[in-house]
Amino acid sequence: MARLSGSQMRLVWLWLTLSALGKRPELRTLNHRIELQKLVYLAQAVTRVSAYHFNPYIRGPYSPTLTRDLYGLLEPGRIDEAQELAAAYSLTPETLQELKIAEDIASERHDLSYIEWLELVASIHYKHEDTGGGFDDSWNAVKQWKAGIFDEQKAHAAWSSLEQHGLVST
Repeated sequence: MARLSGSQMRLVWLWLTLSALGKRPELRTLNHRIELQKLVYLAQAVTRVSAYHFNPYIRGPYSPTLTRDLYGLLEPGRIDEAQELAAAYSLTPETLQELKIAEDIASERHDLSYIEWLELVASIHYKHEDTGGGFDDSWNAVKQWKAGIFDEQKAHAAWSSLEQHGLVST
């Protein structure tokens, strides 16, 4: 088996992860793009894989490299290439369980739309990782970043979900 480049390994991880989450590289709308950005962010958080670097952005953590890779998959023949590369690899049962945690977190919602919930939970986690603090530090950082978009009750729900799954701690 030929040795894969870093970008090919990243593509394999992305393809296997999206497949495990039951997602395709759908990018036609802003909501599709937000969904995939936040799901991949959460997938990295639960699996502790650092395939993509995320930066703060208007709608939560954002990776330009992930965007390039997702759009790249839409080029003719690229999905076939990703499937062919990924055929020699598989996610471990432990990783599949971890991705189930990402799905569980994403599905909670707490009276928000699916996209709003993904944005909030990813933003809370991102700021927790950034500040290293508890809920108050993370929430205050999110409030400064995304003034007036989410309320504290929803932020507590996001924190509780992340805490329940071991992704944040006080």
